[in-house]
Amino acid sequence: HAQETLCSLAFADRASRAVLGAESAQEVQRGQALAAVREGHVVLRSMIRELLPKFTVGAPSRQRLPDWLAAEILSYMPEHG
Repeated sequence: HAQETLCSLAFADRASRAVLGAESAQEVQRGQALAAVREGHVVLRSMIRELLPKFTVGAPSRQRLPDWLAAEILSYMPEHG
């Protein structure tokens, strides 16, 4: 019985390590995906800031957004408030 118990414990140990390893790998992938999304968000914000006209309070603006960008922003607004 002692040998069977030892084998069972060894099997349980290997199984739990396999599960923990899989969860750890998923966490690494999740972290990498989240980092990529954050990086993309920073790039998009930077691009939009460059494209948006610069406003000075009280000064008339002669610059407008490119039509494609204005349409994209307007289409986004109803969905996200």
